[in-house]
Amino acid sequence: MTTNADSRVASDLCDQLGPVPARWYVLDRDGLATLCKDEDDAHDVAAECFVAWPNRGPHRVVLLGDVAAERERCAKLCEDQTQEYEPFTGQPRNLAYQCADAIRKA
Repeated sequence: MTTNADSRVASDLCDQLGPVPARWYVLDRDGLATLCKDEDDAHDVAAECFVAWPNRGPHRVVLLGDVAAERERCAKLCEDQTQEYEPFTGQPRNLAYQCADAIRKA
């Protein structure tokens, strides 16, 4: 049984790890992920999986990584666009801020 204290400890440990690097995987139709060494290895593994388990296809090569920083970068781009709008009209500026908020909430 997991307690709230256990969850806090696990969360604290994860926060200390820092950003996780993106890695290449092969995914099958049921979401089974096979970790690969690099993109070329992932393509090779996908081809092998197609031969060995054709009924579990399609076997997709994907790059999975943490997108939290990318989300913040996109939101910042929206906010930076507010400088491009005429200062006397508030609506485009408000839309840019609404866009940034929507990206952060996603």
